Amino acid sequence: MIQADSTFLVTGVTGMVAKRLVRELLKRGHTVHGVARYSSPGSREELDEMGVTTWKRDLSTDPVDDMPDYDYVLHQAVYWDKSKSGVEARRAVMDINAALAERVMQRWQNARAILLASTGGVCRESDELVDEDTPVQPNPDRQNYHLAKFAGEQIAVANSMLHGTPAVILRYYWPVDFDEIADRCVNAVAAGKPMPGADPEEPFRWTPIDLVDAVDYTIRSVEVADSPPAILCCGGPELVTRKKLTRTAADVLGVEPVFENPDDYHWESFLADSSRLYSRLGEPKRCLTEVVRETARQARDR
Repeated sequence: MIQADSTFLVTGVTGMVAKRLVRELLKRGHTVHGVARYSSPGSREELDEMGVTTWKRDLSTDPVDDMPDYDYVLHQAVYWDKSKSGVEARRAVMDINAALAERVMQRWQNARAILLASTGGVCRESDELVDEDTPVQPNPDRQNYHLAKFAGEQIAVANSMLHGTPAVILRYYWPVDFDEIADRCVNAVAAGKPMPGADPEEPFRWTPIDLVDAVDYTIRSVEVADSPPAILCCGGPELVTRKKLTRTAADVLGVEPVFENPDDYHWESFLADSSRLYSRLGEPKRCLTEVVRETARQARDR
């Protein structure tokens, strides 16, 4: 169990999941440090005001010896070249993220546990549920982000075994704000339109996990860290499609649903079997279809 008032380092602390991690850790009474390049105006000041001790560093190159030891390190930082193509871009993604993981694993090898945030995108694409035993086959033609996480995983495993550092690799399967998705779905259905994706790469069939659950699992997953690292898929409890969510909202609202064409989307499936995670840390608290159903009820009864 995580002891009260433990010290945490969160790398890449300005990221979507990382900022929520910080808020939850502080709420639970822990001491939190955050390291990032803080390239966005005001990002460092915002964290300072929250009570986070901030460090402005590029972890792949800048010195880290003067930074303190921590009980737990949550490694969320990642370098991602969105160009998705070109040998030089791919090499840079691999080199920089390998360096990030190497620096973290070396400097804080005596931590009680280190978490590495990864992605289900390191595994082969499949229309079936993917688990921790699915072969690792990142697709660089789709996203260099997958290469970034692949590089980090390999370094984390090697260093954990070399130094005996307890570690856990958490492969996220599309952590999102369920309330935002539900609002997007219900608003579209009420207007007689198909539910849109948040971006062109949002899966058409996927097992999303609510950010509240993803943050909780991320923090508590250090409790099951091991050497070699424990690897856990972190996805939601149900397989959903935008068609299913649209129909759910339409049934509650009492309107005729309008569906989009899944053939218009490049990435159709992103499916996780997260039963190993649930068996070790408990079931998630939120299901997306239930959130959509309740959002639609509220809209209907206004």
